[in-house]
Amino acid sequence: QDVITLDLKANEQTVLKTYRRGEISKLAHNNILYFARADADFLFSLAVATGEEAVVADSEIDDKYFSFVLLGVFDNRIMFYAEKDASGYQDLLAFDMATSKASKIELTYKWFSDTRAVTVVAEADTQFLVYVGDEAYDYMSPAPGGKAFKDTQYIRMYKLINKSDYWAGIPNYIEFEDKVLK
Repeated sequence: QDVITLDLKANEQTVLKTYRRGEISKLAHNNILYFARADADFLFSLAVATGEEAVVADSEIDDKYFSFVLLGVFDNRIMFYAEKDASGYQDLLAFDMATSKASKIELTYKWFSDTRAVTVVAEADTQFLVYVGDEAYDYMSPAPGGKAFKDTQYIRMYKLINKSDYWAGIPNYIEFEDKVLK
């Protein structure tokens, strides 16, 4: 996989870096590309403007996990899923770029018999919009022949939360009315 920049005025491409396909997870934030790789330095960055690569986090996290999926940067923390083993269970972690420490996200919701971490979807100055699971919504659906039947649709549920509560694992959600889905 090549990381390429494109100069629109000159219509020229420049290859900044080449990685083996499938070996990394990547995300872009503020003209910096972040990469996670389990076989070397855990987390590193690539400045788009200069092509300069830097190690962001070393193998402290890498020793506990073998697979990483980068999600986004929120509140100066890189959010990512990390797998401990081949079971498919993933922890949601946040790497704080100011302190160079990673922490597990403790807020969770139930998904059938599973427990999953509450994930950040969007960020404002003091709050996050978070995904807190799905809610079953029963409705009557028309069938061929005109007879209606009961059906269930699962609707994604979102809530607001203060950033400080999210990082502390305190479920002080701020609910809002969803006028579209209900």
